[in-house]
Amino acid sequence: MRQRSDGIPLRRCGAIGYTRPMSRSTRSVLLVAGILATSVPAGAIDLSILTRGKVLRLARPNDPTKARGLIRFGTDPVLAGAPDPSCPATSSLELGLFTVRANAVERSSVALDCAKWFRTKSGWRYTDPATPGGIASIAYGASGLVIKLSGPGALPVPGPVGYAFTWFTVGGRRFHGRFHLFRKNGADAIASAPTSTRAAEAERRFWALLLGDAATEADETATLAALTKAAKRASDARSQFLLGMLRLYRFGRATEMITAPPAGALEERRARRLDGHRF
Repeated sequence: MRQRSDGIPLRRCGAIGYTRPMSRSTRSVLLVAGILATSVPAGAIDLSILTRGKVLRLARPNDPTKARGLIRFGTDPVLAGAPDPSCPATSSLELGLFTVRANAVERSSVALDCAKWFRTKSGWRYTDPATPGGIASIAYGASGLVIKLSGPGALPVPGPVGYAFTWFTVGGRRFHGRFHLFRKNGADAIASAPTSTRAAEAERRFWALLLGDAATEADETATLAALTKAAKRASDARSQFLLGMLRLYRFGRATEMITAPPAGALEERRARRLDGHRF
């Protein structure tokens, strides 16, 4: 399957219910939606997007051996049934950084030793100082996912970055988290900006639509409302972007010919302009 540079498969952009043959205008819009869509072949893999309590802190001083990193996602229902990563299960962690210097994603991916996982009261914990990629420990369960990094692998390549992401996989279950807003973004230090509860919930709804977990008109309306509220925060460019993409998707789905969009599509365009953007 064709994939983006950050590993997201480009498929099933019609998860919101599109079934008609696609015109050129619709294909163009779905291509844009595909840039956002995280979807997989039915039954092949179980994918969850982590949006709550996101924290990314990567720092590399002059001595690379003293580099440290923290990646954290807060309590999330999708983590409530955390699968067993102990043997014979397989698990892995990938960190991806879209760096300015490469104008591309630079990534580090590590297969985790199943024998180094042990159960805790709140879930599972992985500890192995010898793990490549700078992974000092991983803790995950209903209360969240916490990854601690140390050594050169904590910040494997210098910033600044356009965005960062993680893929945490246990067996056939994948957890994906993304970071697009930063309060520090330099060569030796990268730190994410806080994500509000409202923005996290709006993004969760957005991905539920794109993944097909929610597919009714009521779901779309609720997602538009949630993103609109979150996007009112001037510093929340991520919610503004997702709102624009969802409106663009709806515009394209309603349009057979870009030169003659129907009234419903024009209404989406008018709404987008009221949001403060143009297409």
